[in-house]
Amino acid sequence: MGARGWGRGRRAGARAGPAGGAARGGRLAGRAAGGGGGGGRGGGGALEALRAAGPGAGPGQYAAAMAAARAAGDAGQVFEILRALRLFLAPDARCLEIALGAALEQGAEAGAGQLVEVLDLMAEQGVGIADAAVTAQALSVLDRAGEQGAVVRLWNAGQVPAGLLEESPEAFLAVVRALARGGEAGLAAELLEAAVDSGRGPPRPAFDAVIAGLSAAGQFDLAGEVMEWRDYL
Repeated sequence: MGARGWGRGRRAGARAGPAGGAARGGRLAGRAAGGGGGGGRGGGGALEALRAAGPGAGPGQYAAAMAAARAAGDAGQVFEILRALRLFLAPDARCLEIALGAALEQGAEAGAGQLVEVLDLMAEQGVGIADAAVTAQALSVLDRAGEQGAVVRLWNAGQVPAGLLEESPEAFLAVVRALARGGEAGLAAELLEAAVDSGRGPPRPAFDAVIAGLSAAGQFDLAGEVMEWRDYL
């Protein structure tokens, strides 16, 4: 088996976000900022400014309100504001980065639904994750939450830097497990082989995932070979 390289069929698409009426967006912006009439839950002035701007609110005001809600520890409100924004504007990179940070701060224990949502939005808008450490954290959270499909989408979109799998055992496990479970057990086996050949010690769960994936695909001889690697190492 030979590794196929890191550029295999991965690309990101950029599509414009949904559009809608500014007036409706303004009303919902006020509701997101004020909690439906009860006043902002956190963030003070930025949230009040967003509500006061109404239909005239721009991306910068949304970003400021989202940042204020994140600073107040209110991830739910961050996403309320993001959803209001999406009704009439495509979220820009600032808003998406704030939402990504808020989702990651919740961790896998709170579920990864919001993380999956913002990552899919980033893919739609052609916005990449600038920091490899953030990518590693996202992969780990998705893996622990059982969101292997989202891991595969990140991989296919070219959002996993080439060196990250070498530097982060958690990211390596997340990608290999997701590929093995997602019908790409052969590619997962190649990544595993490359790690072994480079002298890295892949975690045992990575071997187990590849063995299970190969067996499910009927590749029993290769599954047996991977089992020998695991037991030998």
